[in-house]
Amino acid sequence: MSTVTFPEPHTRPDEPERDPAGSRLRRKLAVARHDLAGVGDRAVRDGHGGTDTVRGVTARLAHLHRVVHEDPSPARHRRISRGQRVLRALLPLLDGVVLWWFLIGVLNIDLAHPQPTLGVSVALAVLGTVAVAAWAGIVGEHLARFVDARRRLAWAAVDVVGRAMLVATAVVWGLLAAMMWVRVRDEVFQATGVVDVGGAIVAAALAAAVVVVNAYVLYLSWSDGSDETREAEALARALAPHLRARQRLARRVTELTERVRAKEAATRATDRR
Repeated sequence: MSTVTFPEPHTRPDEPERDPAGSRLRRKLAVARHDLAGVGDRAVRDGHGGTDTVRGVTARLAHLHRVVHEDPSPARHRRISRGQRVLRALLPLLDGVVLWWFLIGVLNIDLAHPQPTLGVSVALAVLGTVAVAAWAGIVGEHLARFVDARRRLAWAAVDVVGRAMLVATAVVWGLLAAMMWVRVRDEVFQATGVVDVGGAIVAAALAAAVVVVNAYVLYLSWSDGSDETREAEALARALAPHLRARQRLARRVTELTERVRAKEAATRATDRR
């Protein structure tokens, strides 16, 4: 921001300034007012990877709030609760555990005697967990455009990209369920020496649980508001420091204005004596 230079009071060299303290206060007030007026011209992220001014982003945020308020189906704009967000972040860790457990069996890792392959299995499990979680977020954000007022997916309205994403997601879930099935069956066989119906039921139940958990994570992803609410929250976060600066400057302008008025009143009272 450019520095503003204010002219000095017009006084003759042999004439002392009548109210130097008041002049300093007025200069400070002018600077504070200038800074306050310039807040609207500050650059800020616009939510689409570009930049805009605080004034422009504020107008965009007001437009988004108006769109959400006037939508005949406002429920689709609601965000999920904080607890559900925590679940959405933690449940994908189950996929990592399943994948790591599967890799331990595939790589024949002895946890009692760690080897370099243990680190490899952990790295692969973490990579798979991050990939699955990120994919669920991408798919959920895309499908959120086709959610009705009750947060249910309008299957008939889903586009080709969304359907392709769902097919790929189903394949991933099937692979995770298969990993759980194979690993549990192997553990049951090693423990009992036979593969009975009970072991198969346990393996099937755990495999189904993996699918259900991932389906719930995807549901939370597409139920977490709309494009408008997500953009509005991003813009609000970007505007927050500038709005705090505006409030701070507004308080300073108010304070300096009161001090200048008090100083002027005191000066007038002195002149009348």
